[in-house]
Amino acid sequence: MRFDYRALNEEGKMLRGKIVAQNKTAAKKMLEEKHLKIIAIQFDFLAHFSTVNALKISEKAHFCFCLQQLLEAGVSLHDALLDLSQSVDFSPVLQNIFGNLLSFIESGASLSVALKTMPEHFSEVFVASIQAGEASGTLPFVLKSLYKSLIWQEHFRQQRNRLFVYPSFVALTLGLVFCFLMLFLVPQLKHFVYSMQFELPWYSQFLFNLSDFFKNHFWIIIFFFFIFIFLFYFIQKTFPIFYAQCLLKTPIFGKLLKKIALARFVQTASLLYSSGIPILQTLHFAQNVLGNKALEQECQQARLKINQGDLLSAAFRQTQFFTPFVIRMFAVGEKTGALDSALNHVHNFYTKEVSESVARLHVLIEPILTLILGALLAWVMLAVLEPIYQIVGQMV
Repeated sequence: MRFDYRALNEEGKMLRGKIVAQNKTAAKKMLEEKHLKIIAIQFDFLAHFSTVNALKISEKAHFCFCLQQLLEAGVSLHDALLDLSQSVDFSPVLQNIFGNLLSFIESGASLSVALKTMPEHFSEVFVASIQAGEASGTLPFVLKSLYKSLIWQEHFRQQRNRLFVYPSFVALTLGLVFCFLMLFLVPQLKHFVYSMQFELPWYSQFLFNLSDFFKNHFWIIIFFFFIFIFLFYFIQKTFPIFYAQCLLKTPIFGKLLKKIALARFVQTASLLYSSGIPILQTLHFAQNVLGNKALEQECQQARLKINQGDLLSAAFRQTQFFTPFVIRMFAVGEKTGALDSALNHVHNFYTKEVSESVARLHVLIEPILTLILGALLAWVMLAVLEPIYQIVGQMV
């Protein structure tokens, strides 16, 4: 919770500010420990309606790195947060987070409890990892693992954008060019060609007929386009499992989406299990990062079977979309007693697979979209210039 306060310092100067605490009593205690005389303190209702910019992945990675370095150097958690909260090298949001965490630590709360009050910045996986590190006394190791995980996520996000953002932009540009040609350019060229009173080839006639259709039924096309978008959204929300299964079975992209989901799953599972979190809780958190309802359902079913006494590999062997390689590595981890190492091997494998697949698709998609745009423009030019060339040839 966030509270507004007015208080006097030891010099009698009036101070106004905001403080984050678990409740009003904790907020008063935190202010009194700072030797402030409270004049007024009240709950900040507007905080629930304000837009909070969540930390970027790079900022969370920086958070983990700085805190891990100070803790490994022997600095206490309180002093580390104090130093970081007073540093000017961070963004205002991150600096404010360090200050809020320091207030919680001074009130006697643990770091994981303090982080849990900021769900807009720190996920359940992040908080659970910190909690496990505190319980096992390996907080610096967990922070280092989280740092590596966040750096991987940032690299992964850049690869995903490389695959989808550029083709989407080119496809949108292609659609706008096509609409401009059909609605504005081709009709003007059609009048010019028809004025020659020459028999048109089939591809010219087809282009002009298509242009007339677009021009005469443009708003109907827009209407059906939005109907299609609505139906797509309706199916996605009403039948999420069916929609997710269709995505995974999509040619080319389905395999890539499955690799991406499994890479995130095993990366999260490896991080949590190596931090000391039990396997059922690990699977629960890892299930939430899959990003595909069909895979989440299968993981949930596997968790229930494991809870009933089945082995990890046996439970996942009954699933449809988890690959034999993942299941085989689960079995190896169970047999050797090094499940975290096996999960890490799977993570490395899928990281390499995703990187190579994205690179191949990017190399393939770019020339295909360029060829489509070139073919469209060539079709328009041929449909218009061919009749002109024939007339000129007859005149000569």
